[in-house]
Amino acid sequence: MDIRSALNWDKSKPYFQIAGWFFGGLFAILFILDSWLLPFIIHGGDSVKIPYLVGKNINSAKNRILDANLDLEKVYEQYSETVPAGQVINQVPKPGLLVKEGRNVYLTVSKGKETVKMPFLIGQSVRVARRTLQTAGLVLGDISYATSEVYGRDTIIVQSMNADQDVIYGQKINVVVSSGSSTQVSMPQLVGSSYSDAMASLTESGLSVFAVDTVDHDTFLSNTIVSQTPPAGEIVSGNTGVRITIAR
Repeated sequence: MDIRSALNWDKSKPYFQIAGWFFGGLFAILFILDSWLLPFIIHGGDSVKIPYLVGKNINSAKNRILDANLDLEKVYEQYSETVPAGQVINQVPKPGLLVKEGRNVYLTVSKGKETVKMPFLIGQSVRVARRTLQTAGLVLGDISYATSEVYGRDTIIVQSMNADQDVIYGQKINVVVSSGSSTQVSMPQLVGSSYSDAMASLTESGLSVFAVDTVDHDTFLSNTIVSQTPPAGEIVSGNTGVRITIAR
């Protein structure tokens, strides 16, 4: 190569470099288009939009997922105070998101309000019943009173929800409490009273004497009651017979 040719080569060398870079870059672009962009464009039709499922019934939500060519991966359940049982509370992915067909969808579905088993309260005192309800996650509500010939005073005779029934967690339970028997009375104090005063007390209480004994006694005056059965203060029914002992 003569000196002139060498000089011309040196002058044209940058153009060859630029041309090499140009064609190299063009090749890289074509490679990217062929490997990534074109397949994305070609397969772009396989993308689907996540449907809005919150508030839908679970069966309706399942159908929408299938219609969108998506897969229902898992259904979670949780209690809700506001969303009725069987309705969707939450979804993943979020609605409106563009995803590939076959994408897994996760749903959280309401179980409704939490329920507990109603405990048996009949025969319990109000204090014990209150503690029993609290343990079960319930609350003692209104208390009313009624006479009872079966259950003693201050024990529960009626509960507003039947035992073993499913009731909503935190619900108030009303009860009826025995005020005692309409025919039961407290045995009056007869000892120390005269016979006539004792008879008057028994009559006022609706009771009667079924036996009278007499005994010599150094403390009580004659015709005074020295003992009684049942004893004073005992709760007895109206037809209870009273046995008294009188000093001679």
